[in-house]
Amino acid sequence: MTLHAALGTALVATLLAGAPSGAAAAEPAATTAPANTEAEAREADALYDAGNALGALPLYERLTARVPEDVRYAERAAICLMTAVQTMPPGAERDAAFARERSAAERARALGDTSSLLQVVFEHVAEPLPVGAAIIADPMMAQAETAFARGDFDAALALYLRIAEANPRDYDARLYAGDVYFKRDDLARAAEWYGKAVAIDPDRETAHRYWGDALARHGQAGAAYGHLLDAIVAEPYSRRAWAGLAQWAKALHIEIKPPTIPAPRDSVDVDDKGGMTISVDPKSLAHSGAAWLAYSASRGLWRQSKFKEAYPSEATYRHSLAEEVTALKMARVVAGGEAGHTKDYGDLARLDDDGMLEPYVLVSAPDAGIAKDYAAYRAAHRDQLRSYLDRYVVHRLP
Repeated sequence: MTLHAALGTALVATLLAGAPSGAAAAEPAATTAPANTEAEAREADALYDAGNALGALPLYERLTARVPEDVRYAERAAICLMTAVQTMPPGAERDAAFARERSAAERARALGDTSSLLQVVFEHVAEPLPVGAAIIADPMMAQAETAFARGDFDAALALYLRIAEANPRDYDARLYAGDVYFKRDDLARAAEWYGKAVAIDPDRETAHRYWGDALARHGQAGAAYGHLLDAIVAEPYSRRAWAGLAQWAKALHIEIKPPTIPAPRDSVDVDDKGGMTISVDPKSLAHSGAAWLAYSASRGLWRQSKFKEAYPSEATYRHSLAEEVTALKMARVVAGGEAGHTKDYGDLARLDDDGMLEPYVLVSAPDAGIAKDYAAYRAAHRDQLRSYLDRYVVHRLP
């Protein structure tokens, strides 16, 4: 994961302007420094707010050691350490900084920090550190990323453009060139280069999200919205894609809440001889048992034979989009008119009537098996997925 991939447009622009070298900034914190906490906090905050995360790092580490109950010091130490780790060559210093990053993040979480920034740090520490040249495989890209991290945006842009010119299919070079223009407050050029990345691969969420984020930060919330939806359509199982939309919605006091259908899960077992056992929550039998029994029976038939018929190239059964939608429709038929009037069926009738069961299942109620059907559905129904998000997931638009 490159520096850009870990942080994203907003954090790169905010945290990395004018940063010194990562190795120099990642020295262990000096806990014996004079205990002038207030002065050091002001200095650290000034560096951080100016975008010099690596310069602020040793100060935040000292402050965290001195005031371990302060959640802000711990969070900012973790964020600055993430920046340092990704600008350092392999070796003991980087390994030590990585361990300190994890420790600072865990401290912040223990103190009650649930911010999206801290989540980014945890995603970073969850990944193994690359070794050797695997940090960034392309030497020119590594040089560009280092220049960007140190705040030398002219040098970084020149390198990104050289890479883009040499490789018409290089997504990252175009994405990161857009980042430089975003940093320069040139929204038109940033959008141009984000668009170039999207044209190469519309099924990667990053350029959609960066584009939307850039527009939102320039006060164009309406224009941003479409790009943030496109990010989720591209990769609906990406936490970063959803975080981008959530950040936008929070700023506008808009609710992000998907519909629900309370279908029973793991309610069917089929033995080696083809025998079927259906289990339904006894509480549901009092009101909606017949419909959910029909749902489970339909799923059982898929386990017995229909999956092999529908997916002859797959040797092993899995829960599929076709199975789930067929079973939900069967429940709707058995429920009849009740499905539109009782909480026992949630939004089943409304989604079915509107032709939105497939997007609902794929985006809001998938499992590992269903997720395998997403790419094929997206290729044919991108507009349908976008419409589902707009009409059923995002609420109270201005």
